[in-house]
Amino acid sequence: MPGAATTLLLLGVIFLGIGILWWGARLRPNWVAGIQTEAVMSSKDAWYAAHRAIAWPMIVLGALQVVAGIVVLIFHGKVNWIDFAVSSRAVSLSYQIGMIAILIAITIYANQVARKVSKS
Repeated sequence: MPGAATTLLLLGVIFLGIGILWWGARLRPNWVAGIQTEAVMSSKDAWYAAHRAIAWPMIVLGALQVVAGIVVLIFHGKVNWIDFAVSSRAVSLSYQIGMIAILIAITIYANQVARKVSKS
C-alpha cells in the first residue's frame, strides 16, 4: 500500500469520525479535541453551535480524502499522473498547504458562529 494512500485514508477516516461526533453533539466541551478559541470555549451553547456548524465541512473533507486514498490504491502503478502526484514533493506540499488553509477557514467560521451565539 503506497504511503500516500495510507495517509489519505487514515486522515479521511479521522476527519469523518470527528465530523460525525461534532454533528451528533457527542463530543463535549474539552481542551483536547475541537476548536479552542475564546469565543467557542465561552459556553456550552457556543461550543455545540460552532462544532455543529463545521461538522459538514469536516465530513465532506474526510470523505474526499477517503475517495482520494482509494483512487491512489486502485490506480497506483497503472496511471502515470497518479504515480507522479504520489511521488511529487510539490503536489504533497500543495496538499498540505491546502489542508492547513481549509482548517484555518473552518476555525475562523466556527469562531464567528460561537460569537453570534455568545451575543444572543
